[in-house]
Amino acid sequence: MNSAAESVDLIQAWHDLYVTLGSASAGLIGLIFVAASLHLGEVMNNPMFRVRAYHITLYLLTLLVVAVVILVPQSVHFLGAEILVVNLVGLLIPLRTLYSYVYRHPDLCVLGPFCWA
Repeated sequence: MNSAAESVDLIQAWHDLYVTLGSASAGLIGLIFVAASLHLGEVMNNPMFRVRAYHITLYLLTLLVVAVVILVPQSVHFLGAEILVVNLVGLLIPLRTLYSYVYRHPDLCVLGPFCWA
């Protein structure tokens, strides 16, 4: 048996898990949207809540996209490239937010020796 057939068999073995992860992340994104809509004033007035809601939604959206990408029939090499791109973009956005926060508020930095102020 060649490695491509083994990879497809492994993906099929994890099919139910990714269906469950995609469904759960979509449901949680909807719940976060409803909670943020009900408490819009508190979320918008508190920067910590706003950043937390943004990042949690981003993490769950990344999980949802990865689950959908894995469930789409395609070659294993293309699947790997898609997952790599999705995770790099998902990592870039929180790092950019952290950098801009630390740059704007150097006195509030909790990173200890990694603060550059």
